[in-house]
Amino acid sequence: MVFCSFIRCKYYPVHIKFFQSSSSYLHNQSLTRFYRKYTRIYKDHDPHPSRQSNSYLNISAGHYGLYFTIFNRDAEKHSSNSIDIISFDPQLQFMSPTTPSVFTKFHISGLNQHMYNNMSELKSQSKSLRSPSSLVSKRAFSTFVSSNGAQASSPLVTSVEDAHKSEPLEYDDFESFKTTQISKINSLFEEEDYNLIFPIYQSLKRNHMGLGSTELYNKVLSSLLLREFDNSMQLEDIEIRLTNLLTVYQDFLFFANEQMKPDFSTYNIVIGGLLKGSLDSVTYNKSKNLPTILYNQSFIKSQEFALIALELLHSVKDVQQLDLNKIYPLKFEVLNQFPNLVNKELMTLVFNNLLKNTDQFQYYNQLIRLTSKFQSTGVLNSDEDCYNFIFHVYNSYQEMAVGSFTKEQDYIVYESLVTELIKINNLEVATKFLDSILLSFKSSYKAEDKEGISNLLSGYLSEISNHNLTEAYKLMKEFNAVNFIPELSMSLNNELIDKFIGYYYSLETSKNNANYESVCAQQQDVYYNIWDIVNYNLIRQDFQLNHGLISLVVDLNDYDNIYKLTKILLINEELIDLQAFKKLLDYFASGMSYNFNTYYELILKLIEHQAQFYNDYGKINDYFSEVVDYLTISSNEFVVHNLINSPLIEEVFDKSDLVDDKIYGLIKFSKFLLDFFETNEVLEEDLLKILNYQSILINQLEDPDLTYVNLDEDLGNFKTRLSQSFGTNQSLLGQQTKSMIQSCKYLDIEVSDKPVVKVVPTVNLVPLLNINYGLGVKKFIEHFNQGYKFDDQTLFALISKEFLVNHLKRINVNKFVKLYISAGNSDLVETLVNENLDKINIAILKNIESMDDGLFSLYLDKLLMSSNKYLFEVFNSIDYTLDDIQMGKYLQLLMKHEQYQQIVDIFECNDELVNNESNLAVYLNSLLVTKQNDKFNLLVKSRFNSRESLQRLLENHDLKMVVDDYYLLSNFESNLFAPQKFKDVKDLTNQIFNQLSNEKNLRELYQLNSKLINVNQQMVISRLLAKIRDYKLGYDLLFKFCQISNIHKFSVLNLKRIIETLTKFEDVVKLNVIFNKFLHKNMSSYLKFEFFEILITSNKDKVELLKLFKNSFASLNCEINLIKIDKFVIENNISL
Repeated sequence: MVFCSFIRCKYYPVHIKFFQSSSSYLHNQSLTRFYRKYTRIYKDHDPHPSRQSNSYLNISAGHYGLYFTIFNRDAEKHSSNSIDIISFDPQLQFMSPTTPSVFTKFHISGLNQHMYNNMSELKSQSKSLRSPSSLVSKRAFSTFVSSNGAQASSPLVTSVEDAHKSEPLEYDDFESFKTTQISKINSLFEEEDYNLIFPIYQSLKRNHMGLGSTELYNKVLSSLLLREFDNSMQLEDIEIRLTNLLTVYQDFLFFANEQMKPDFSTYNIVIGGLLKGSLDSVTYNKSKNLPTILYNQSFIKSQEFALIALELLHSVKDVQQLDLNKIYPLKFEVLNQFPNLVNKELMTLVFNNLLKNTDQFQYYNQLIRLTSKFQSTGVLNSDEDCYNFIFHVYNSYQEMAVGSFTKEQDYIVYESLVTELIKINNLEVATKFLDSILLSFKSSYKAEDKEGISNLLSGYLSEISNHNLTEAYKLMKEFNAVNFIPELSMSLNNELIDKFIGYYYSLETSKNNANYESVCAQQQDVYYNIWDIVNYNLIRQDFQLNHGLISLVVDLNDYDNIYKLTKILLINEELIDLQAFKKLLDYFASGMSYNFNTYYELILKLIEHQAQFYNDYGKINDYFSEVVDYLTISSNEFVVHNLINSPLIEEVFDKSDLVDDKIYGLIKFSKFLLDFFETNEVLEEDLLKILNYQSILINQLEDPDLTYVNLDEDLGNFKTRLSQSFGTNQSLLGQQTKSMIQSCKYLDIEVSDKPVVKVVPTVNLVPLLNINYGLGVKKFIEHFNQGYKFDDQTLFALISKEFLVNHLKRINVNKFVKLYISAGNSDLVETLVNENLDKINIAILKNIESMDDGLFSLYLDKLLMSSNKYLFEVFNSIDYTLDDIQMGKYLQLLMKHEQYQQIVDIFECNDELVNNESNLAVYLNSLLVTKQNDKFNLLVKSRFNSRESLQRLLENHDLKMVVDDYYLLSNFESNLFAPQKFKDVKDLTNQIFNQLSNEKNLRELYQLNSKLINVNQQMVISRLLAKIRDYKLGYDLLFKFCQISNIHKFSVLNLKRIIETLTKFEDVVKLNVIFNKFLHKNMSSYLKFEFFEILITSNKDKVELLKLFKNSFASLNCEINLIKIDKFVIENNISL
């Protein structure tokens, strides 16, 4: 194994590898020598100084030496059959059709080849000798690669079904095996089960068997393009798919002869697959958040596949026999997508072999786009020739367009036509054509045409900006001001911003003492134009942050806009160019001297934010190597604690590969931790995380596969230091991880029986929640579902109504509450309890044993406020130990939910509870409800048998209400409250109220206190009305008392209290009687109800009564009476 990444650990040199899927062929095919040229780095001016050229093609950038061999063989076969071919040299220049092949033949070292193959065979043979199958005498077909270098090794296996290839298959002879496998291929192809065809083909290949017919090879080739495995739009899948396609085609050439050789169907499959795959790779990855370096690599690899396809296409003698309806549109699109492949010979060939008639939309669209390339290569010499060619193609398209193409396709062709006309200096024609389309769109506006119009105008302005940037900007402003014109594409806006930024820097380089002021004024105008475009599009949902603008605002030290763009960056979840990102980090790093913690947290969050995009493509360690210097900028407890609890560090270590990844970042961070750990005290929780990370690295360095790898001196010293630190400190912990156990085994350290735990980062999301709450919540949910912990500040900042209402449903509520309780901070749990949300309360109940007394009491208060019966049932099913205060609240809760018998049982089990008079009121009430009147009477008489106890009863509202209620309901005759003469209306009223159910006592009371009652009739009635509001029967008893005491007149105030009392008891019948009498004759001034008379002389009182009636009927949902009131109010112009 070549441990090449250790060479790279010192720094980050440009490292372009061969495709992984072709690495196996480099061991087995007849090639290892290839030209080694370093990819040129494109050092452009800001804002994109790091961008590499997309179009520079060379072998070391990943070009396939393998496919030179393919074409060597193909060319030799054609030469032997006197077939002329068109060849490409490595610099992509076309030769004449009669020029013989000049490809260099490469040969692998025979010694290395035999060593590799013999080792592989030895491993396989030794394995088979150990297996029971070795005793079987039947022929077992091998799965290893023969030492015979003529046969290629198997390609990368890409499906689970391929796994069966490692099992020996036994047949009586070769022909039986071959016949069976070929039969399976035919059967699977007919059944359209394409997934298993390639694994079966590989089993034949491993045993050096060809398929024997062109038709079978074509089926295998087709299956590779049709099967579900490795058939996504991801770069790796496209690479594997096309590599397998070329591999099978190479095998076909190896077994080809006069009777069996590639036919036109073969070329259609291979060429079409290569062209489409190269286009898919570029178009798909262009639309994704793909790191710049990965996109550049993707572009180069896609270009290589396209080159192979073109060369293979032009090696076919009778190209007209191919399915050009499908191949030519793809070919033209490839030439437009990869302009570096274009030259005069190729364009001449394209021009001279155009189709006369086709119904393929992309054929016409891409051919129109080739017009300027025909001109630039000299195939078409004048603007007039180009103009005639464009409209010849466009007219052909129009002839085919009737009923064949959609309106969306029409707009795509319009865009191609307009942009090409401008390129060939026909701006006036392009503008007139555009005007006619816009007028048509305006007159027959259709929403479905908006996207087409937007793209058409964007293409028009984009092309104009190549000639006059200021004019394009002015036109864009005019288009934006027209109501019926849709928004221009975001790509155009960013293109204009890029060009303005480039212009800004070009002005900067032209500054001198003579023109300084004028150039600065120009730059100010340019900067204004840039931000005018940004601010206009900022509210768009598809807004894309311009990477160059980040670089520019940092260069200009534009503080406000730097923070504005930083916030946009975090909100939009968008990847930015690495060099622009580093500029931004440099800017914030410079602020650490003023506020270290704040700026460091911001840098860490930015780095974590961008890491997700590299992680998606398996490049997290490469990215970490680029940014590690910002994270280790200072060695202190704050930095170390934040880093070891960062999800980024966990990803870096978990997904590290010392063989394939850049390890500079990993090694530097590990040294950083070692240096800190050796000079500082570390909490046990943090120490566990540090040692766990150390163990992950140790396990990779001690991997047996790397036994014979020679490490350089610096890395060897680091390995020794790392192992010594781990061995010394792991014994200090009371816990361990699985990774630490493995490291102990590698280092010959005795494995202890300490508990095995999983290390979980404690994440701080406060900076993110402060910058953008929604994004912070999104990250919280993501990390929460991964099982992470969070610090107290994050948990405090998270809780809000927005989170509980809109986001709580997206996570496990029980785990969420456990997270808060496990933090050990009572204020955190109180924050949850105070929200009084049923879901939260139920989850808290399940973890209530973890709560302290103060929180438990608070929780009881919230339960008393909740009407959720399920919540109460859960709470009531749990056993608790309660103090006096908590018991009182618990009894109130039981009474609220009408658990009266349970209350009685609690009191009968605990005699001490009756000593608390508040608890006694609950107990007495429960006795009443459960109809245990004897117990009630006995308890009342035993506890309230003296003047002092009676006074306490009267002073205790709860007790008094219960006892009063009992006498009212039961008509129980009692001598506890004997009638007497009173001097005070308040005391008299209390006694009247206590005797309302006893007519005899009431009459005696009246006789003793008639003078006091007659003088204060309305006051007595008012006080009695206030008391009977909680007793429904008290209303009728009050009227009986009025008859006894000859009270026949009520004040307006008392009438209002009667209405309120009847409303509370929902006595709609009595309310209707009073209301109808009141409303009779336009709010009558005299009202008679039963034997009462009420005189209403004030209009103000009448309006207030009407308003009171309206509120009462509204609470009782009496729609008819509400309609009456509304109608009466309107008719009489009354304002309520």
